[in-house]
Amino acid sequence: RVKFYQIYQDLELEGKIMQSVSSLPEFTREIFEMSRHDGLKYEEIAARKNITIDIVKYHIRLSLNQLRHDLRDYLPFWLTLFLFM
Repeated sequence: RVKFYQIYQDLELEGKIMQSVSSLPEFTREIFEMSRHDGLKYEEIAARKNITIDIVKYHIRLSLNQLRHDLRDYLPFWLTLFLFM
């Protein structure tokens, strides 16, 4: 049975993730979405964007750093959730 508070937390976190991703620079966001949403490998992204794999890695790193920063208040919640489930 799922509690209302857990559903609220999940929806709130999803909204924060979407807000963080949408705030990324356009090119960085496109690369991140190709990797995380479309499931493309770095090599495939590099070929489609006509860039090097190092540039893909750079933009993924930027994206993840921004997400980590934007979601830093949620880290304790998720650690607790995963440790005690």
